[in-house]
Amino acid sequence: MRRALALLLTVLLAAPAFAWPWERVQTVRLDRPDGLSFLLVPKACVRDVACPLVVVSHPRGQSAERLHASPYVSQYTLALTNANMAVLLSNDGGPNPWGSPAALAELGALHADSVTHFRFNGRTYAFGLSMGGLMALRSAQRGPYAVSGVILLDGRVDLLGAWGAPGGRRAEIEAAYGLSGPPTPDLDPLITAEVQAEAQERLPLFIIGSHDDRTVPFTENGLRLYLRAAQPATSRLVTLTGAHLGGAHFTADLAREVTAFVQTLERRHAAPPALPPAARQKGPTTP
Repeated sequence: MRRALALLLTVLLAAPAFAWPWERVQTVRLDRPDGLSFLLVPKACVRDVACPLVVVSHPRGQSAERLHASPYVSQYTLALTNANMAVLLSNDGGPNPWGSPAALAELGALHADSVTHFRFNGRTYAFGLSMGGLMALRSAQRGPYAVSGVILLDGRVDLLGAWGAPGGRRAEIEAAYGLSGPPTPDLDPLITAEVQAEAQERLPLFIIGSHDDRTVPFTENGLRLYLRAAQPATSRLVTLTGAHLGGAHFTADLAREVTAFVQTLERRHAAPPALPPAARQKGPTTP
């Protein structure tokens, strides 16, 4: 009996995913050399309906494991999975990727693996926390998969500003990008977004930030991105108070608003294209 229990425990721990029959969300552990990532899949997305994927990129010096264990982040993952959206808590190539192209390529492979575990409807949304904003925004700029909308929570998007900031960021960015000096403007996703906006390539954005943030200046990051690159009809700006990644930025109400943003974009994608006025005015034809 004891040997049988030990064998069962070994099988369960070795399995890439396990959920009790009464659990509504299945957790898939995606192990990579840079660390674990976690895919949260509502059971309905396996059996019944095609679902979008929300990719969550972590703050500086953190990991997908920390996001997975966080009661604050779970406010968002719970709201999203309750709405039948799969959520990938990505390790992003390590603790300090700073949105580098090499880390994005690793995320592309992780994304390709993730969408084989559920009925994927072809649409991905990028959700960046703090430093993860760089990865989220870069992934929307002709990355390895299409991104239908970007969500930033106290998100960093100004790479050049980060390189010039104190606190060891310069060395981390140079290591992530393989540089020995400042990044060129073409590597800065904020500048790329502004150039694309001038060419009428604007993004559906949900930006959350605070003017009290002393870690990631809101005016130079989320607010600047929103004012210069947001798609007007679909985007939202939520200005809060409090410090960087403070508790007031992780509430059930705010998580519901983020979920509603994705649901609105999903309905837009699902709706049939509108007919041009000339076609609407025509009556039925007879053979």
